[in-house]
Amino acid sequence: MIHSDEIKQSIKKILVFTLFLTTIAITPWMTIDPINLVKLTTLSAGAFGIGSLLLIAAKKAFFLKHCWASLLSLLLVFQLFLVLLFSESSLSSQFFGTMGRNTGLLCYVSLMLVLTGSIFVSETEAYKAIIKVAIIVGGISGIYGGLQYLGADPINWANKYSPVIGFLGNPNFQSSLLGLGAIASIVLTLDPATKQWLRVISVATVFISLAVAAVSHSQQGLLVFAIGIAVLGYFKVKHLGKNVVTGVYISGLFATTFVTVLGFLNKGFLSSFLYQPSVTYRGDYWRAGWNMALHNPLFGVGLDSYGDNYRKYRTLEATLRRGPEVVSNAAHNVFIDFAANGGMPLLLIYIAFLGLAIQKIHRYARNGSRDHFFEGVVAVWVGFMAQSVISINQIGLAVWGWVLTGLIIGWESKVSNSQDLQVAKKVHKSKNFEQASNPKNFLVLLVGLVIGLSISLPPLVASAREKTAMASTQLEKILQAERAWPQDPTRSNQIASILVSNSLNREALKIARTTTKRFPDNFEAWKVLSQIPSVPESEKAKALNEMKILDPLNPSLK
Repeated sequence: MIHSDEIKQSIKKILVFTLFLTTIAITPWMTIDPINLVKLTTLSAGAFGIGSLLLIAAKKAFFLKHCWASLLSLLLVFQLFLVLLFSESSLSSQFFGTMGRNTGLLCYVSLMLVLTGSIFVSETEAYKAIIKVAIIVGGISGIYGGLQYLGADPINWANKYSPVIGFLGNPNFQSSLLGLGAIASIVLTLDPATKQWLRVISVATVFISLAVAAVSHSQQGLLVFAIGIAVLGYFKVKHLGKNVVTGVYISGLFATTFVTVLGFLNKGFLSSFLYQPSVTYRGDYWRAGWNMALHNPLFGVGLDSYGDNYRKYRTLEATLRRGPEVVSNAAHNVFIDFAANGGMPLLLIYIAFLGLAIQKIHRYARNGSRDHFFEGVVAVWVGFMAQSVISINQIGLAVWGWVLTGLIIGWESKVSNSQDLQVAKKVHKSKNFEQASNPKNFLVLLVGLVIGLSISLPPLVASAREKTAMASTQLEKILQAERAWPQDPTRSNQIASILVSNSLNREALKIARTTTKRFPDNFEAWKVLSQIPSVPESEKAKALNEMKILDPLNPSLK
């Protein structure tokens, strides 16, 4: 028991650091992709570190107690590997994910590991730690977003959106994160045990977060915050023990939600405030993703392969609405993304995880006990789930959803083992130095961290090599960077286009031919090949034909 409790403390610390680093880590001066690759690296390192500790700490009783979560975890990994092997997309692209997303097999295995680790450590102290790191991340992101809004950003981002993109590269992601952080700040503020100076900081964080979210040109953060506050309000009303009041409150929530949804759909009196053209565009993305799932129900189109298939599965209305060249590499709905990229089984497994969490929330609500910070975790989780219906599984946000889901699924173990945990904490305090210096635990953790880093570093290194090569303007370095493993069609297409603009057609043609061979479903690769001046007419005709197959409703290709 002592050994298990000490490792729980280690896993909890790793979870906190993984959440923090995965959310705010960026590499704008080092890599071509300054956002996603480093987040994949920090997530994978932390996840595999947690996984290594679970191997020596999680006993048979843990897996039996959480048998459904354990079974779903195995099914998730099994389905991911089936998709990797049986879909027609590139293995490397599916494993590491595509540039700008990087939500491939490695990402989802890592998320599964942090979810399992969260189940293992689920208790009030863990809830409190996660709420606090959410406040810290929200505060830092709010301050940085404020600097961006004021034009004082030290980084010169290549950004076509609002300048308020934070550490996530997009105003919608930034706004949602600020909303989640603001919910956490309210949770800490309402805790009677919170010291006055900390309460002042929490209140200030709420105002900063909401103000920056409001100027980010994205409504998501304010809506996420409102949803989280509504959940906290539900728990407050529920604990009053008056069923009539609870019923009225729930009815009011349903009515408000219904009117709000109508407003987003450009209907009702809130439409002038809530409706944005992007809602229509999301509908186009959803329909394309659902078509992918319907035509590929078992394995989808391949992990993180939505972008390569969007043109093929979009409707004529979507093609013409903003022009055939406006595309997307995600469905802007996490559920549809799972179905499109990994098939219906992957979607059902994800929904089953959420079902376990909802079941635990229901049991908690009926239990009659009070855990202020668990309620805070639930409020933040519901806010995350709400934004996931209209947003992308961005790594810096997704890690929060999976950790919170794990904490909620693990809630009942905290209740049933509360006496054992109190005993373990007393023993832990008296043996703290002895346990902290346990070389076996440290070695196992180090091995896990190294494995996670080793697996996830190649695309980060390749991106760094490309940035260095581009800065050098030396042809040989650029060509070496293009050939770096893992191969990435976006990188190859960019370099080939640059070579063409510098009249280096022979080198560009060689790259384009290799890229179309390795990634035959990549529309841009065929487009680059067709536009190289020295390409033979027969090869150009083949490239145009492949483009028509990949984009059948594009009127400019007729």
